Amino acid sequence: MLFLESNAFQLILWLLLVPLVLIAILIIVAVIVRIQKQGKVNSARKQKIVTEAIDYEQQLVFYRAFGGKENMLQIEQNLSRISVQVEDVNKVDAMLLKELGANGVLISDHMVKCSFGDRAEYIYQLLK
Repeated sequence: MLFLESNAFQLILWLLLVPLVLIAILIIVAVIVRIQKQGKVNSARKQKIVTEAIDYEQQLVFYRAFGGKENMLQIEQNLSRISVQVEDVNKVDAMLLKELGANGVLISDHMVKCSFGDRAEYIYQLLK
């Protein structure tokens, strides 16, 4: 018990505890700053995607991949996926969609679902 009350123990406690608390505070601040910075980058990226000028040649290629603009009945975007309801699925060129950057293409009944990752918002703007 005498050791617990000694000045040496208190000194060791202060020498270990104070730096550990300071390091923990710095880590918390760094994480908060990183989260805020990432949020600003993501919103800036979304604004850039939405305000980019539409490349009409690329738009025509995507229309051709879905069987033409007249074949596309409804277009939806959900995160990284584009869902297009089509009149005739036989006109859809799944290989061309993959060449255009789709990670996966799912064709079911009259619905074509393509995963485009972070380009999905831009492609949705092209198609709508």
